[in-house]
Amino acid sequence: MTTKNRWLSVLVVAVIVAAVSLISAGRGQAVAFSPTLGHRAPLFTLKSLAGQSVSLSQFAGKLVFVNFFASWCPPCQAETPDLVKMYKQYGSRVQFIGVDLTSSDTEADVRKFVARYGITYPVLLDQEGAVAQSYQVLGIPTSLFIDRSGVIVAKAEGGMSSALMQKDFSQLVNRPVA
Repeated sequence: MTTKNRWLSVLVVAVIVAAVSLISAGRGQAVAFSPTLGHRAPLFTLKSLAGQSVSLSQFAGKLVFVNFFASWCPPCQAETPDLVKMYKQYGSRVQFIGVDLTSSDTEADVRKFVARYGITYPVLLDQEGAVAQSYQVLGIPTSLFIDRSGVIVAKAEGGMSSALMQKDFSQLVNRPVA
């Protein structure tokens, strides 16, 4: 897939997400799960690169970090070495999950990306873009920090610096248990 086609795919997903958000907002219905700060993270199940089904719900009661990315994304490539370092530092206390926007990527490229950066935490394939849409991911990378009760407590849109990652992970692990 060419870079132009990848960007077009991301733009199409962004437009769809925006349209769905506007339609939903007009209904005035309460939402139990929302991709915004202070709300419960929307539940999802995706296949991992290892072929296993992984659900956000299986990490109930744990701290979770979710990173939406694509292998071709320069800011994703730039932040990944620091994410791998954070995993080494916090992986025993925080469940890391990478979610590749496979709808604009290829599984082969994702595997190369994982090998290149030495990613050992689960990487899931969002082949239809449905999870990215439910989280209203408009740009990548987008990262979410989820507390033990399943509430989104921090969100970073765009590449994170090492200092920002350290701050957000430290705040997550030091949050009082509700």
